[in-house]
Amino acid sequence: MTVTGDTVPGLGPLESAIMTVIWDAGQPLTVRAACERLDYRASGGGAAAYTTVMTVMNILWRKGLLSRAKDLGEGQARAWWYEARVTREEHLAAVIRAALECAPDPAAVMRRAAAGSRR
Repeated sequence: MTVTGDTVPGLGPLESAIMTVIWDAGQPLTVRAACERLDYRASGGGAAAYTTVMTVMNILWRKGLLSRAKDLGEGQARAWWYEARVTREEHLAAVIRAALECAPDPAAVMRRAAAGSRR
């Protein structure tokens, strides 16, 4: 995924790219495996460094979006294996709920959103 506005709401560009890789994998991934699947270009045009991806995956774990475990029998006892704690749909629903909590008239926001999706 080359980030060109395809970011997941509520996440930064690299967070979004990583979560998309994790969601699409449907299985636990190490940082190395996520890096290999990641097609992300930073604003300077380069690929994200391994250590940057590792840091962002740790941040996503602390935010509760990823779970992690060691030694899943794959011969990589030192590596963390990361897996999504929430589905893409659960995450998007939480973003929508948070946005509606900010609105003085949530029903009006929903009506406007629904009307906009029919155009």
